[in-house]
Amino acid sequence: MELRENILYLLEHYNQMRVEIDTLKFEMRNLNRMKDVEMIEALTFSSSLGEKVASSGASDKTAGIALSYQEQLERLRDEAKAAISTKLSALVLTIDRLDFYISKLPPVEGAVLREYYIENYSWRDLQELKGVTAKTLIRHRDEAVDRLVRMYSPLAEAGLLPDCNR
Repeated sequence: MELRENILYLLEHYNQMRVEIDTLKFEMRNLNRMKDVEMIEALTFSSSLGEKVASSGASDKTAGIALSYQEQLERLRDEAKAAISTKLSALVLTIDRLDFYISKLPPVEGAVLREYYIENYSWRDLQELKGVTAKTLIRHRDEAVDRLVRMYSPLAEAGLLPDCNR
């Protein structure tokens, strides 16, 4: 994808990326809430005879299965944490970078990008709010995107934006 197309894609999907960040943070926080210990104890100390005595009628196989399950669950949790962390880090960097570069734009251009792409104002709403024509708003947007392309260019040239072609 060309750099300009990539920047427009980021702007158009900004809010979706924010939702994905929040979702990944939620999942990361709640990954350890699974109650595997209770289930493993139930498997380890269960009795197929329905005894009410606290003795265990479970075979060694049951305990082995429970321990194997716990090891597998820990491995899956670690893999999930790594995958979530990788995706979360990439999204946070992408959003933080875009926010930073937008903040370096001239105020009018930055405001047009934020209000249109992030706050979801329509062109008509922005026309009324700012008292300018749609053509003027689009010109500000295009100038802002051109500036963003210039800001992002060194990153693309250094290969730090893998989804972009210079």
